[in-house]
Amino acid sequence: MNDNVKNACKEYQNMSRRKFLTGAAGVAGAISLPFWAPRMAFAQSGPARDVLIVVYLRGGADGLTFCVPHGDARYYQLRPTIAVPQPSSGAARKAIDLNGYFGLPPAFQNLKQIFDAQQLGIIHAVGRSNWTRSHFEAQKFMEYEGDILGGSGWLSRHLGTTAPVNPNGSFRGIAYSDSVPGALSKAQQVVVTKNPADYRFSTRFPDQAEIDQTIGRMYARITDDSRTYVRDAQRAVQTFSQTNFGSYTSTGGFPYGDTDLGRSLKYTAALMKAEVGLELAHIDFFGWDTHASQGSVDGGMDVSMQDLANNMCAFYQDLAATNIKYTLVVMSEFGRQVAENGSLGTDHGSGGCMLTMGPGVMGGQVKGTWPGLQQANLFEGVDLKPTTDYRAVLGELLVKRLQNSNIQTVIPGAPAPATSFFKAA
Repeated sequence: MNDNVKNACKEYQNMSRRKFLTGAAGVAGAISLPFWAPRMAFAQSGPARDVLIVVYLRGGADGLTFCVPHGDARYYQLRPTIAVPQPSSGAARKAIDLNGYFGLPPAFQNLKQIFDAQQLGIIHAVGRSNWTRSHFEAQKFMEYEGDILGGSGWLSRHLGTTAPVNPNGSFRGIAYSDSVPGALSKAQQVVVTKNPADYRFSTRFPDQAEIDQTIGRMYARITDDSRTYVRDAQRAVQTFSQTNFGSYTSTGGFPYGDTDLGRSLKYTAALMKAEVGLELAHIDFFGWDTHASQGSVDGGMDVSMQDLANNMCAFYQDLAATNIKYTLVVMSEFGRQVAENGSLGTDHGSGGCMLTMGPGVMGGQVKGTWPGLQQANLFEGVDLKPTTDYRAVLGELLVKRLQNSNIQTVIPGAPAPATSFFKAA
């Protein structure tokens, strides 16, 4: 267990320990048709959809460190110990100014070039009004979005309302996880694995070719849906085996890190360049529940932010010379309280920060309505007030970049989509 998880609350620690039977041993079960799919209407064909990459920061990432309001004196009054120093300070590690009021933490240094190229968007004070400070409940809200009882995720419903980019493909999405993320629960043609290079039918026999042939013969005479699932699983295994992840190197000048996030983004880039029909990737990134010893510039959170920023930069540079359309979204279940606590950390809050990256984002700006940190402007007297509903951001993403107008099916109850965070395709 890393230091950030050790410093997390009990609820988060319990969630982080949960394991489910997925990945290689459950390969066929990870590719299935959701029960609600027959009621869906495919979106009309149009411009090519972006490949969507969702990086989900589990634990409630501190948006006030992701995008530092160094122009607000209250930020430093409420965080005398853990605040990121002002850009004009003499500190060795200090905020990187963006517009005279907001700045990036030093760990995000490599994101500055993407921001300046207008391909990194920052959306501050993101959340929703009917919120909770429970990790479990907040993640349920965000991932299942209106179908908590039915158990289908919002990304599952997106796939269910769009025709496949590659009708003959074996899979449409991949989740780099030990278990099926809630957002992809009951998804059609989604592979769940931490390492696609090791994705195969798991048995006690060493001869993989014989295993594949035997399974093929077993299901050749089957006429129900299981035959399709096994066929798709075999195709996925074949696709992964031909991609040669082990020797893949970035075409950009910045290397991927040897971390879960770095490997996941590298594998995703390899699949995108191989043109296998990948439509989305979901990456879980744990360790953001910073109740104690947050370390905004020299501790655990700083290390995690460097991991995030450096690998986003590697992905950006890797795809810069291609014509591949993609949008990467970084999101978390909630932000943190404005004031630091007695353990030099921050407790569960409300408003947070979203990052978007790609050729189709309206980048180079800090967007959203900034509520300020004066006491009267704080949500329930302690939190950054959410002023942009994250569902409005996702709704605009669906329409403009994913060519899916079925917003109320994908995200029931969502407000009208925003209009200023993404370019029209």
